[in-house]
Amino acid sequence: MVQLFIKKYLNSLLKLGQLIALVFPVFIWAQFPSAKDCNTAYRICDATQSYYFEADTNPGIVDDSYLITIGAVTAPTVYCVSGYIYPTPEWHPAWFVFTPQYSGEFGFLFCPDDATVDWQWALFESPVCGNLSDVSHHMRCDTGSPLAVVQGCTGIGFKNGFGGGANGLQAYVNITAGNTYVLYCSVLQWQLTAPQFATLSFQGAVVTAHPDLFNIPGCTMSSESFATITATVFPNPFTNSLQIDSGTTFKSMVLYDVLGKQILNLPFANSLNTTNLEQGLYLLHLITEDGEVLVKKVVKE
Repeated sequence: MVQLFIKKYLNSLLKLGQLIALVFPVFIWAQFPSAKDCNTAYRICDATQSYYFEADTNPGIVDDSYLITIGAVTAPTVYCVSGYIYPTPEWHPAWFVFTPQYSGEFGFLFCPDDATVDWQWALFESPVCGNLSDVSHHMRCDTGSPLAVVQGCTGIGFKNGFGGGANGLQAYVNITAGNTYVLYCSVLQWQLTAPQFATLSFQGAVVTAHPDLFNIPGCTMSSESFATITATVFPNPFTNSLQIDSGTTFKSMVLYDVLGKQILNLPFANSLNTTNLEQGLYLLHLITEDGEVLVKKVVKE
């Protein structure tokens, strides 16, 4: 009798859980309107979460495209996302930014609600917004149409066993701890005027091994400026000191090891004494008066 009661009770809980999952799906995803400009990209801190976002045809405040000429045709573009056949490459734009604290094999998926809509994307490594034409920061880009086997998803990696360089999914890339990555996506069909919805998720060995991949100290998931501030840190690798050259006025500098432990927290200075540091990889956070954070990966030999 007791066992029967427990079984019925557990079955009731299971049915209740299934009902809650159906009625309240918002707990599964973070849902938000997309950030529409590179310099206000949505900051991602949790690599284990899926991000359900809305993208409409508003191109944003800043024109992040630049002109390229192929043959006799000149058109605006964002990496390989071009405006040859539609008014602007920033059609249904969405911008994301993340800074990994570990290096390794990495991928992501954009999966639209409407699998017939073709999304395109571009991945940048440590770019400066306003100068996205600098090819040294171009990492991967794709405008190809995903096949039905991946339900319209595009990105890097695998979906349902398909991908890795085929079926609209590119092969995994390697990301580097401390570098900032910017991910841009938009809808290819410019004739679509209604808002479009998609889910962004992350995959790859480094995501599996490190659930806290993007959770660098001080990370806050929000639309924030990240690449309007720049600095040169040298020498790198370093031995007994680091020099910091920037036109930006910084308030403080905080040094973390790769495990997220705070090593130093000092008022900003153009020179940092590193004599007592152990050899290894560190993340240097340069913080402005407005709270903007620039992260630099530095290595002590």
